[in-house]
Parts: sequence; C-alpha cells; structure tokens
Amino acid sequence: MTDHHARRHLRVLLVEDSSDDEELLRRELVRSGFELEMVRVQTESEMAAAIDAQTWDIVLADYSLPQFDAPAALRVLQERELEIPLLIVSGSVAEGTAVSTLEAGAHDFISKGNWARLRPAIERELRDATERASGRRAEALWKESDERFATAFEFSPNAMAVLDEHGRFLEVNAAFVQLTGYEREEAMGKSSSELGLVDPRAARGGAPAQTNPKRWREEEVTIRTRTGALRTGIRSVALVKFDRQRCILVSFADITLRKAAELALAESHRELGEAYETTLTGWARALELRDAETQGHSARVTELTVRMARAAGMDDAQLLHVRRGALLHDIGKMAIPDAILLKPGPLSEDEWETMRRHPQYAYDMLLPITFLASALSIPLCHHERWDGTGYPRGLHGEDIPIEARLFAVVDVWDALSSVRPYKDAWPQDRVLAHIRQLSGSHFDPAAVVLFEQSIQQLTAAA
Repeated sequence: MTDHHARRHLRVLLVEDSSDDEELLRRELVRSGFELEMVRVQTESEMAAAIDAQTWDIVLADYSLPQFDAPAALRVLQERELEIPLLIVSGSVAEGTAVSTLEAGAHDFISKGNWARLRPAIERELRDATERASGRRAEALWKESDERFATAFEFSPNAMAVLDEHGRFLEVNAAFVQLTGYEREEAMGKSSSELGLVDPRAARGGAPAQTNPKRWREEEVTIRTRTGALRTGIRSVALVKFDRQRCILVSFADITLRKAAELALAESHRELGEAYETTLTGWARALELRDAETQGHSARVTELTVRMARAAGMDDAQLLHVRRGALLHDIGKMAIPDAILLKPGPLSEDEWETMRRHPQYAYDMLLPITFLASALSIPLCHHERWDGTGYPRGLHGEDIPIEARLFAVVDVWDALSSVRPYKDAWPQDRVLAHIRQLSGSHFDPAAVVLFEQSIQQLTAAA
C-alpha cells in the first residue's frame, strides 16, 4: 500500500455500464495510491453533463456500451477541444479496432484484469497532460510576447530594425522608413553598407554591429539617408529572438537637432566666455593704467597662481574662477582716491585705513555680477594672513580660502621682484628667502612649498 501522505488526488470520469466493474476499478485505483474522486456515466448526454459540471484529470472508458462507446466518448472530448487523456479499459477487443481507436486519439488500451499497467499508464498520461498544458501556456505567452514586441517595434518613435547575425535586414519599422527614405522591400536582405547608410566621413560609422551583444550597447553614430542627408543618433544594439531565431535588434534615436542645438549653445557659451574674459582683462588694464607702478602685475600673478592651483589639484572649472579672481584681485583700488593710491611718499595711518578697504570694495563691486560669484575669494581675502593678522576680516589658517592663500605668496613675490619708483627689484634668491621666513606667519606653509616647486619648474623650463 502506498503511504497515505503520498497519495495523489485523481478525478476520474468513468464511461462504464457495469457497477461491478466500477467497484473493481475503484479498489484498484485506491490500492495504487490514488485519492479518488470518480463519477460513472453510461450515455453521451451524461458524459457531456459531467464534463460541463467540473474538470477531470482522466477519462477511463469501456470500449462498447449498450448506448455509448469509447470512440463516441473520444468525439465528445474532441468536439469540446478538451485535451483530457482517454484510456480504454475493456475486455477483449479486436486488435484492429483498438489500433484505430488509438489512432483517432485515445491514449492507451488496457485489458480488464491487467491492472499492473493501470497506474503507470495513468501517471504517464497525467505527466504528459501537464507538459502539454505547460507547453500551451508557454506558447500563449510567447505569442503574446511576440505581439507586444511587434506592436512596440512598429510604433516606436525610434528607427528600429531586426537584422540577422550577418547584419542583413529582416524587418524595419515605419520610423526607419521615414528616417532613411528606404522602403521595407528595399531594405530586406541588404546590409546598411549596401544601402549606403554608413557615412564614410563618420569616425565610428553607422553600420549595425556584426557581433552578438549580450546586453544593450549604446553609442553615438552618424548615418547617411537616401537623399544624402547626415543624421546623428544614439544607436542601441542587443541580441534578441525574432521568429524563434537569434537576431540583432537595432534602435536609432535621432538626435541631430539636439546635437545642433548643443553645438550652437556651446559656441554661444564660448563667445560669451571670451567676452567675459575680455571685459575682465579690460578692467585690470584700466586699473594698471591708473596705477602705472603695477603695469603687467595682474597678468603675471594670474598665470603663476593658476599654475599653483593646478598643482594643488583644482579642476578646470575651479581654475577658471581662480584666473578671474587673480586678474581682479586689486579691482577694489578703483574706489581708492588718487591722492592716496598715487601718493609718492609713505601713507599716514588714516590713509592706510582707507587703503585696507580695497578688498571689501572689490567684494562689494563684484558681488552683484553673477558669473563672478565664485571668483570673489582672492579679491576679498588676498591680504589675509596665516596667523590671523591680515585684513579685512582677520581670518586665520585654513579659514582663509585656499586660492587666496596661494595668491598671497605670488602677490608678494611679484611685488618684491618688480621695479617700483620707491625700490629696486629684489634678486630671486632674496625674495625666496623672505617668503620662506614668512612661512607659518604671513603664508600657509603648504602654499610656500607649492610656490617653490612652481618657481623651480618655471626656471627649468626657461
């Protein structure tokens, strides 16, 4: 006896006129380990009613009944397109009759009394039925997937094509026809090179991939349409199954207008940037024309400060702000009266008080200018000192912005190295010694190290 917990529920529709045979068959199925639910019918109408009432796992049918027979029972199932397996369980039947019934769709023939074959036959048919049902579900899902793919493919706004593994077109969508100018019939069986879609001037070309990508791969390419127009787009390529064969799916998102707009915007930005830089240079030049003693000072300190900032690890965006800040570091002196700015002799304490306001004047002048908002650190803080004794805010150590700390060293270097009406230019070694002496008090020690490295590089290059 099979263990009760291993019993399988079995719904049997029995086509049989003998109640004794029904009971015999019931005992045999229970003995074989099935938990049985069985209904006996004797006529076609009874069978039809039973089928309409519930679902059955298997039909067991005697071959011939007074009002019904197994071939008629098989027809009932077939007319309703039911794939319930039907086994003939009968007494003596002519071999030709049994064969013809099996050919008509019956699944097996078992002689009454040969019960050893019953359970294996039923289990085989149940297993086969499950596999057939799974196959039908898979087929339905595959068909649904194909239909969804076909709809998405055809109505995609991107130009799409399916190619075989050799790069020949198997299918294209309406957007492809509209973009390239080639009708479906013209594209079928040809490669993009044969159609002339590949732009020979394009750096990377526009031919679909000839390999089998495992995942979507995207790249920017240029293609040539039938009229010779060049179109730039993002080409996406992936390996798919189409009509049950491995194919390459290519999607082309046209970005020609977007690229043109980006180029126009970039050119506009470039022109605007040049206008900004010209304006800033003009401001610095105007200040130097007012204070002839510092002619060329802004340009020199700007280049050296940018070199140091690059060595300190700043990126291009940061370097742009450093350049602008260094160029405009003394712009606040435009607000200093000529009597103080151009005074040939020493300044009084009150005059020095006014002069020390030029960083704040610079900040106030430049703050309303949006594109200079990130360049204010040097104009405002280049006279701050590492030890906190500088001005205008008395900032200390790393509270001083790094670009202002770098610039402070360069500013002193250029002032001492240049000829002024009230002094000669200092020799380079004397200036370096002076800067080293002020490391840790006036200057950030790390900025002094970067400065010395930059000066050594410039000297070696010269």
